[in-house]
Amino acid sequence: MEVIKDNLLSEGIHSPRGEKVPRVRLPQVRFPIRVKITVPFLILAVGLAIGAAYAITQIVFDTIDERFTNQLIESGKLSAESMVRQEESLLRSLRLFTYTEGLSDATALNDVDRLKTLSLGVAANQGEDVVKFLDQDGQLVLGIVHQSGGDAADYNFTTSSDINFAAIPFIANVLEGRVDEFGDKYSGLVQESGGDVFYAAGPLLDGEGQISGVVLVGKTVVTMLRQIHDETLAQITVYEAVGVPYDSTFYEPLPVNGDDAALVLANQNESSLRRNIGSRRGLNISNIDYEEILGPWEGRGNEDLGLIGVSLPRTFLVRASNATRLQITGLASFSLLLVIMLGVYIASAITRPLRNLVEASTEVAEGNLQVQIMPRGNDEVTVLTRSFNTMIASLNQSKADLLNAYDSTLEGWSMALE
Repeated sequence: MEVIKDNLLSEGIHSPRGEKVPRVRLPQVRFPIRVKITVPFLILAVGLAIGAAYAITQIVFDTIDERFTNQLIESGKLSAESMVRQEESLLRSLRLFTYTEGLSDATALNDVDRLKTLSLGVAANQGEDVVKFLDQDGQLVLGIVHQSGGDAADYNFTTSSDINFAAIPFIANVLEGRVDEFGDKYSGLVQESGGDVFYAAGPLLDGEGQISGVVLVGKTVVTMLRQIHDETLAQITVYEAVGVPYDSTFYEPLPVNGDDAALVLANQNESSLRRNIGSRRGLNISNIDYEEILGPWEGRGNEDLGLIGVSLPRTFLVRASNATRLQITGLASFSLLLVIMLGVYIASAITRPLRNLVEASTEVAEGNLQVQIMPRGNDEVTVLTRSFNTMIASLNQSKADLLNAYDSTLEGWSMALE
């Protein structure tokens, strides 16, 4: 009987005499299965999220910077083409003046009134800023200058100038009757008191084909730059060959380092991409960051007149980068949160039947053999649950059989003693 009692106590079951069996203490679970499932899943998710955010950020930023660089290069090419078109426009107007009957004789005779009558209509129709007529010695006969902000026909007239036009190389070529592979017309820049003017110059010929004077058709550099700015939406600056600014759409243009200016001119025959990218420099004007691309400013016959700089603000790039950074960070964080929530839910769903088994095992260890677990699904845990239920039912039946046998034994002993 004592043996039976000891066995019952060791199995954690109440003895038939009603003695209290000590509560069975199960070992503590240090690392739950759901933690073992969730933690590696979480580490993997965090690693993937960080890697994806970094890769996407690099791709997006590289794409933005590449677009900015391409836009800068394209603006530089458009600006150079615009300069060429404006020079061609001046040459077209120049041809109209040289073919206008009577201009040559009026210039040779210093007939100012006749020059006004013959030239004003052409200048107004062509919308030219400046037209000047010089005699055979390079002295000014008549200057026609458009009034800034005035109507198309609002011109001022002048018959004197402090400039020695005959000493300017491209005008001297016309006065001397030089003709090259590009013809007898030349172009160049003249620095005047009212501002720098880009001129196209051509000869006025008399009836015998002799030079009786020179006509200059020009645009102020400011007007040319403003037109390019309207076409490209970029800030435009023209520089001397040594890097000193002529004019600019900037309020305060910055000079170019002389070595950089020389490098641009020296490499102008190379590919535009290498030349332009290598000629970029950083600017900060009016607290706005600009990036400028430098190229040669070429006139007639690819003659180097100086440098042309095209600048675009980097503000849109910075704002786009910050916004993109926040968007990517927010998207990665949200995705990571969803992954974590999904991982926790899946781990809980997987381990819930196991937790039920643990709780039922505790009840059985405390002597409750009436525990039954509802099996769900058809996986290994479900099979284990059904086996657990069968085991508990068998234990319960064995306990009942044991108690019945114990009662029968006691009854037999009592009858034997009597």
